[in-house]
Amino acid sequence: MKKALKWLAITTGGLILLAIIAMIAIPLLIPTEMIKNFATEKLSETLNRTVSIESASLNIFEGVKLEGISVSNHKKFSKKPFITAEAFKLKYSFWPLFAGKVLIHEIELISPQILVEKDTRGRSNLEDLTAQPKKKDQVQGQKKDKVRNKGQGKSKIDLIVNNISIKNGQFTYHDYLTGVNELKNLNLRVSGITLALIRPINLDAGAIATYQKKEIPISVSTKIKVGPTLESISVPKLVVKIASEGFSCPIEINKIKDGPEISFNLSSKNLSIDTLIGLLATSTKTPAKKAKPGALTKSIKSSARSFSDKLKIKGTINIEKAILQKLKLDSFNADISLSGKKIWLKMKDVTGYGGKLSLDSRINLANLTYEIKPLNLKGFNAAPFINDFIDSFFPELLNLKNKTEGTLDIFLSLNGRGVEMPAIFDNAKVDGVVVLTKGRLKKIKSLENIAEKYNLSFLKHDILVKGLRAEGKLLKKVLTIKSLDLKDSDLEVAFVGGLNFNNMKYVSGNRLTLKLSPTASQGLPLEFSVFKDERGFVNADFELLGSLYAPIPSPRLEKAIEKTIGKLKIKIEAKKIEIEQKTKKQVEEEAEKLKQKAKEKIKEILKF
Repeated sequence: MKKALKWLAITTGGLILLAIIAMIAIPLLIPTEMIKNFATEKLSETLNRTVSIESASLNIFEGVKLEGISVSNHKKFSKKPFITAEAFKLKYSFWPLFAGKVLIHEIELISPQILVEKDTRGRSNLEDLTAQPKKKDQVQGQKKDKVRNKGQGKSKIDLIVNNISIKNGQFTYHDYLTGVNELKNLNLRVSGITLALIRPINLDAGAIATYQKKEIPISVSTKIKVGPTLESISVPKLVVKIASEGFSCPIEINKIKDGPEISFNLSSKNLSIDTLIGLLATSTKTPAKKAKPGALTKSIKSSARSFSDKLKIKGTINIEKAILQKLKLDSFNADISLSGKKIWLKMKDVTGYGGKLSLDSRINLANLTYEIKPLNLKGFNAAPFINDFIDSFFPELLNLKNKTEGTLDIFLSLNGRGVEMPAIFDNAKVDGVVVLTKGRLKKIKSLENIAEKYNLSFLKHDILVKGLRAEGKLLKKVLTIKSLDLKDSDLEVAFVGGLNFNNMKYVSGNRLTLKLSPTASQGLPLEFSVFKDERGFVNADFELLGSLYAPIPSPRLEKAIEKTIGKLKIKIEAKKIEIEQKTKKQVEEEAEKLKQKAKEKIKEILKF
């Protein structure tokens, strides 16, 4: 026993002595200035950028530490550094040093600041990082390596990295069209890389993002499985939390070299789509310069060109209680796929506002065209849906809020081109039908104007709608109403005509027809009987003139005149007998006089 303890003490002492000798000898054998110069040169060659390092140090137990690191930016972008970091640590395994091997088990980046920029043409400051060095530079580099290694023999360095971590980092994305996004307090750790072919790699990350002037914590946790041929990656469970919300998304990536092909299944019980999109696409700061019209379109097209034609993505989205801007959906279930820079989106079960929505759409990223055919919206509660839709996407139409109640059904097919206004509206082509049942319309401007002019006070009140059906077509910013029919117990409204959004005026030749029941027409002058039909309804036709915001109702008298002339038919026939011996021209003149007389009578009735 004593002998064993003696040998243990000798061995332990020898190891301690060896460690002390190594602590003294290694820095002498490998001067820190050499480490600094070597790291600067290699990083500059690898990144195609100028790299500067303030100092380097070597601790036998902690490893190599580089301090004050700065990586220059692309020469065509801002003068700010691409990357700066307080320190960069390489932690190695101690004992393999004596076998001539360097096994790096962890790389740690402390307080890095990373800047990614994208100009108005869609070019990024990352592009030159992947550029291949010129043949001349390659030859010179090879010559330098030969000179450096001449007479040194072969050295074996196993650069195996097991863990990577970032502490207290900041990531800034500056798009010169949309503005600046930032992630701060970024902490990331990737562990288990060495045994990736045996067991999953662990990844944990957290950061704070700013959205609509609010700080939102974000965390990501997952395990990554790497296939034996390095041609596939499996993420059994990716968990993302955004403030109090979150989602999980298993991902499979195959054919990494030849594709890749990606499949996923995103699911959540409560997710703000608006926040998720906003964190990815919305700026936290106002752009320094206002982008020219069409610049964003060019940028997206440029980005799309960087996608491989072989890239394929296929996935499903299943969300309960999804929120987009002000819109609140009970469920959102969709299939999405991308192939050949074309996206297919099928919303098969979207519920909210008491109804259901479904659509099939296709988007071509190469030319930014889209097609939705068909879009079916059934049984939506019109009042909250329309109000939330206006608040979310068309705040300029606030005067249309709180105007409609009832059950809303919509059937549309549309296609067009563009991703920004006014291009989207300019190029939109829409065919559709809108139906409103068991509802109410509140204070319609065109009917109010008619009520003011002809003292029809009941038109100023809300209109109970048994049924409203409108069919129309939008082309070149002109909405053509093929038919619009509204039925109430005391009022029927019909409209045919066009609305020109280019000049915000009604297209000439439109016709608005009002039919008032005997109850509604009580109190009107007896002269209005000329407008009554066989049911006793008073019929009045108008043409809407001028602005869409304040239309001017102009009476259309053709039908009333024809009816009046019909009543005077006997008189006309009698007149024909009297003037039978007259010339044809005289007969026509007499008939025209009777027509003018009827027209003047109608004008008197309408106080026109």
